[in-house]
Amino acid sequence: MKSKNFILVCAIGFVASVSAPGVWATTIFDNTGYFVNGGQLVQPQNNAGSGSYAQAFTTTAVDATITDIELRLSTFFTGNYSVDIYASDGSVPTGPVVANVFSGGTDFPSPKILTGLNIALSLNTQYFIAVSVTSGSLLWTYTNAYTDLNAFDNGTGWGTSTAQPLQMKVSAVPEPSTWALLILVGIGFAVARSRRSRSSSTLA
Repeated sequence: MKSKNFILVCAIGFVASVSAPGVWATTIFDNTGYFVNGGQLVQPQNNAGSGSYAQAFTTTAVDATITDIELRLSTFFTGNYSVDIYASDGSVPTGPVVANVFSGGTDFPSPKILTGLNIALSLNTQYFIAVSVTSGSLLWTYTNAYTDLNAFDNGTGWGTSTAQPLQMKVSAVPEPSTWALLILVGIGFAVARSRRSRSSSTLA
């Protein structure tokens, strides 16, 4: 009975630990370590600029629940903006918005770090993280170190480019069904080990 209680306690502890956002998170996109070559000015479309810029990323075969997003943004003029996740048709963001990650003021320390998220996405799927400004303006740094899909919207629809990918970092954890499988395997291993231990004690 004691061994069963021990296994149950271990299982509950494991479930509680992995269910907390950010625990055992894996980085699935990160170009923040590359040299900064410049910045895209994100401002309202009525200011003759692009109201939205977006950077593509792809979930993995295991990790698809977003826990943390780091955006290399800085305030140019204070105002308001939003961070949203869009689906992708393989080349441009497609609506409606999958998830609104943040809405608020542009006055913040750089970079903008969003933690404690729990946004479940599909496995092995491309998405875009978009920054849209309604007032004020932001500067989103980019790198020329390599090419990667990014997009912009100046009021006439999304345009895309593979040059000057926007700098960000995205972390994710496995989806709940994957955790459930891991938990079952762990419990099975613990039960089998307990039985072997009891058998060894009986033979002794």
